[in-house]
Amino acid sequence: MRGTTAVALVIAVWAALTPEAQGQVMRELDPIALEYRILWGEPLAPVGSASVAFSPVDTKRGRRLEVESTIQYTLPRDTPFHYEEESKLVCDEEGVASFETTARALGKERINVAIRMGDDYHVTTTFQDKKKTKTITSGVQRTNFGLFAGGFMDEALNQGDLLRDYPLLFPVGGDHQPRQKYREAVLPFVVSADKRVRSIVTRIKRPNDDSDRLWNTVEGHQILLRMEEQTTQGLMVYELLSVNGVSAGESEYIQ
Repeated sequence: MRGTTAVALVIAVWAALTPEAQGQVMRELDPIALEYRILWGEPLAPVGSASVAFSPVDTKRGRRLEVESTIQYTLPRDTPFHYEEESKLVCDEEGVASFETTARALGKERINVAIRMGDDYHVTTTFQDKKKTKTITSGVQRTNFGLFAGGFMDEALNQGDLLRDYPLLFPVGGDHQPRQKYREAVLPFVVSADKRVRSIVTRIKRPNDDSDRLWNTVEGHQILLRMEEQTTQGLMVYELLSVNGVSAGESEYIQ
């Protein structure tokens, strides 16, 4: 309980120090649909897939950015563990305006529906046919999905201090969590046998000192090329396969 209280206090302090919401926003960039394979185990082997799409669209309330994500994997244990989630975010010029998510595992389903109202998100969670509502600050609008395409964020991944507080909103969890971001370097990344690109190497630290590591393109959409993510199920690696249906090695968006 003490650990939970401490983490909540850290979140509150970081949110209070944030002068304005920071997150992925509506930008006039080409729509992109990213496909990944997910690797897990020792040695690493494919266990699932992920897709994340960013699409600027016209709505009755003006231009919006829609972010849609689907993730599924099955871990080959004695009793296979299957997980799947779907998410949809709508972003305006200020940040994330609303999100809807569904996650399924072990025969259970969790649904989050949230809308930004002033300084807060109003979140309704349905789990096992029971509904709960809560409010969380809208001062944290930078989501984990935004890291898949830094070009749609209000601050590029290669900007800002080398080491900084970097809280993230996790729509599937229906809450935000403290993080720190460390920009390691800009280094070559091998996309295919005959293609290398410059990549922003970023480390995202958690309060327990575990870290995720990301490689994103420097130019344009700042597309995620690879992510090494620490999870409750162990290390999971995301490798980019294609952009808008074209292989990463041949895509014009990977430069």
